[in-house]
Amino acid sequence: SADAKAEAKKDKKKQKNKKKKNGSKKKVESVQEEEDDDDDDDDSESSSDSDSDSDSDSDSGSDDEEQSKKKSAKSKGKSKSEEKPEVKEGYERVDALALLSKGSSLLKYGRRGYPHFRHFHIVDGGLMLQFYSSSKRVTKTQVKIHDIDELKLGQKTENFKRHQTPRLEKHSFSIIYALGQQTLDVVAKDAREFELWTKGLGELMKDARAGRLGERKEIWIEIPKVKEVLANNGRLAHDKNAVKPIMKKYHKLRDALNARVMVVKSPRTAKLPQFKVIKDKLHSVREQVVEIAYNIRDGDVHCEHEIWKANIEIEVLDNILGART
Repeated sequence: SADAKAEAKKDKKKQKNKKKKNGSKKKVESVQEEEDDDDDDDDSESSSDSDSDSDSDSDSGSDDEEQSKKKSAKSKGKSKSEEKPEVKEGYERVDALALLSKGSSLLKYGRRGYPHFRHFHIVDGGLMLQFYSSSKRVTKTQVKIHDIDELKLGQKTENFKRHQTPRLEKHSFSIIYALGQQTLDVVAKDAREFELWTKGLGELMKDARAGRLGERKEIWIEIPKVKEVLANNGRLAHDKNAVKPIMKKYHKLRDALNARVMVVKSPRTAKLPQFKVIKDKLHSVREQVVEIAYNIRDGDVHCEHEIWKANIEIEVLDNILGART
């Protein structure tokens, strides 16, 4: 009986050990199954992530392509806008508003008397044309750009017909204003000045009709280049005796300029409302006289035209000084 009990105990232990082994095996299997499930989930997640990454990569790639296209389009647009327009041979691009604000002397034909030079310039940022006369108040020698009806090229008005000069016709033009009732009939000194005024005023008239007069800070146009004095073009003299007559005219011009300098420096002149115009005109004449001096020094004995133009500027300066305020 004792042996039987011992064997029974051994059998129970064996059964317990089998149960434990079976339980541990089941645990291991369940753990492995869970791990396998997790692996499957990870694989699916990684595949989905890779798909989304590939999608995002494709999206970003398409975005990059679109941005690069936009950039290239912008760069092309900029390059086109930055390209300067071709300028006709012998011409140059200038800011007409800046040059017209500075002004120039034009030969004015009036209803009475002979033609005379007057200083014309644009004031108030392009809103008004101003000239000066010793017989009229400054407010009476103004024309609003809005009031200009048209520009007539040539010598077609009654004022021109009174003193017709065919050789000056190519540089002549008329400003028709006040509903066609009044005209300013003028002649430019050369082709450059003629195109500056006719093209510049034409642009201002366009702005007035479009309702944007005074908005533009610059008005770019093409006008003939300034002709420079070149060596070996028939203007240079090697004979010193040929210089004497032109030197006499130059000294007379220089003395006239010095006399006007003293007048401009007076306190009375400084109080005039047109003092800035007077100073600018004096500075312009000085530059002309200095250039003439250099040309004569270099042997140019054919600068009578330049001396004539400088004398015109002095005459105009006197007119501005004497303008009634």
